[in-house]
Amino acid sequence: NHDPVEARHQQYDRWREREQRHHHDNLHRHAHIAGGSAAFEPDVLIVNHAWLGDILRHMPPGSRTMRMILAPDIMYQRKADFLAQGLPSSLGDWDEDTERTFLEHAQVILAIQENDAQTLRQRLPEREVICVPMASAVRGNPEAVQVAGRCLFVGSYVDHNIVGLAWFLENVW
Repeated sequence: NHDPVEARHQQYDRWREREQRHHHDNLHRHAHIAGGSAAFEPDVLIVNHAWLGDILRHMPPGSRTMRMILAPDIMYQRKADFLAQGLPSSLGDWDEDTERTFLEHAQVILAIQENDAQTLRQRLPEREVICVPMASAVRGNPEAVQVAGRCLFVGSYVDHNIVGLAWFLENVW
């Protein structure tokens, strides 16, 4: 008897264990990335997701590089939404304070939805928050030959992609 929810919980447990093993390496890598960017001092350094804000923390003092974080969502809210629905979350002990700490390393925060931008402005009034909508429309290739019964999903191994794809395959596909 296969329980898809239990299978997802086990999958997240394995992922979480792997992430904890690599946490120290990631901190070293973040310092290295920031140090490397200081060598050519870009005008802007944008990291994708709040948890990469640690890279910005390692920028050298006095750097003129504008530090930005692209926040595709508010991670602590996503975690709470998942847990409220009984779904596993890969975010471990991530909470509002943790997210705020990482976001504070940026001078500018880029949100992709206006409601997230409003929340971020309330939580971080000392930071500039800009809503940047989807930059381009997705267009199909009219010459492409479709194969019946085939589905391609391209995305990272993160909780909302895994749960969303599992739901899609179980309920739609």
